[in-house]
Amino acid sequence: MIKPARYIVVILFVLAVAGTFGLFQVRANINEPAGLLTPWPHNGTNLRITSVRLYDPDSSDLKPVDAVDIRHGRITAIYGTGDSIPDHYGATLEGRQRVLLPGLTDFHVHLGASDGRPPWAMDGLAMVSVASQREAFLYSGITAVVEGSPNALAALDQALAPSPRVYPSTRMITALDGHPIPMYQEFVPWPMTGLVIDEQVLAIASADTSAGAIEALVNGPGHHVKLVLDGAIPWDSPRLTEADVAAVVKHAHAAGKPVYVHIGSAQDAVMAARAGADVLMHTPYVDLLSDNDLAELKASEVAVVTTAQIWEWFQRGLNKQPALTDLERQLASPGLLAAWADDWHRASADYQSTTFSQDYLARLSGFNANLTENLKRLYQAGIPQIAGTDTGIPGLTPGASLIRELQLLQSYGLAAPDLLRMATSAPGTLLGDSNSGRIQPGSAADLVLVEGDPTSDVSALAELAYVIQAGVVYQRRQ
Repeated sequence: MIKPARYIVVILFVLAVAGTFGLFQVRANINEPAGLLTPWPHNGTNLRITSVRLYDPDSSDLKPVDAVDIRHGRITAIYGTGDSIPDHYGATLEGRQRVLLPGLTDFHVHLGASDGRPPWAMDGLAMVSVASQREAFLYSGITAVVEGSPNALAALDQALAPSPRVYPSTRMITALDGHPIPMYQEFVPWPMTGLVIDEQVLAIASADTSAGAIEALVNGPGHHVKLVLDGAIPWDSPRLTEADVAAVVKHAHAAGKPVYVHIGSAQDAVMAARAGADVLMHTPYVDLLSDNDLAELKASEVAVVTTAQIWEWFQRGLNKQPALTDLERQLASPGLLAAWADDWHRASADYQSTTFSQDYLARLSGFNANLTENLKRLYQAGIPQIAGTDTGIPGLTPGASLIRELQLLQSYGLAAPDLLRMATSAPGTLLGDSNSGRIQPGSAADLVLVEGDPTSDVSALAELAYVIQAGVVYQRRQ
């Protein structure tokens, strides 16, 4: 939460940036819904969904079900074929043999961070609509998101539009001058630079010297503790030690919070796993995982978030292949769509950056090749993987990028039923609710009704009939 004195500075700066629009217009922009969803006209306390094929993440079967009852946002009963079904008082949504799935989870997002434009297309401070971002996730069937950093516009974001459940992050713990500090120093304009770094990051020389600050952070707001262990952005930047990670994990677990670690290399991944990290927020991309690395990761039972597009976006933009999906075109920001139409060979060749120098850009194809191979190796080794995008970085679009993430992973050889578990029941278990990501009595009624069969092709997830959040039914606006 921004302290009052800092909040005043933020307001003054935003007023200066906003000019004649003023603070209220800026706040309105940040909280402006996209109008993507419209509530189903028969919402109420009680809801019955009839005649569906219900997805079971354990067996991957589609079970014919005559009715699913929902009351006060939770599933209360499921009636199979031939079951005696009691009278129902409330609204009835006809499933018409569609597939009923748990809502999806994107396990790595950055709300309010950017509108997805590449860095050379940025033109100063952008006040993105966080409300529109939340709505785009829900439009895509994503009923829960896990933050990879605090909401960049939290001080002004009032979450007025339909929204998925948000699992908030603490400030990111990183080394002095470690990632993401150089990026903020380059891309956040003065006088906001220091304020943004202070609100987003806890930079420490070591866990021992900053024990008090760490203790305060882990006992403050946030569902999970985010820690950065990556010396590759920018290349050869400072990073914490394994002992530092272990100390943060000890503090966080004592406070009842998991630790989610940003990693870049195979060594980072193994160090974080040894130190007791609960989740690795990326698949390693700097180098390839060895057989010994895979064995250590499997023994640790750490989960790895896929983030398959974190470098692929650059090659894709250069070649304009694969083309944007229909869902991406529908949900991408005007800034990203305009940038996509540009010649990225020319634009990136002319780009001068401290963080993303020409030498650094030349590394990206190798990063992407390593990440792709490591995704496959993790899958083949049976190491837990969770679907997540890192939406908020260039080239990605809230909601649409998770559907494409799953499509991309299926093209790499990951089976559709496994991918569905990676986006439903597996994240639900990690988030501390064994009912989450499942359709069973007691579960939250966070659901999607899908026209096709995503158990054979995850592309069917792009064609939703309805999305249900806490028992409230939404239709896509036509």
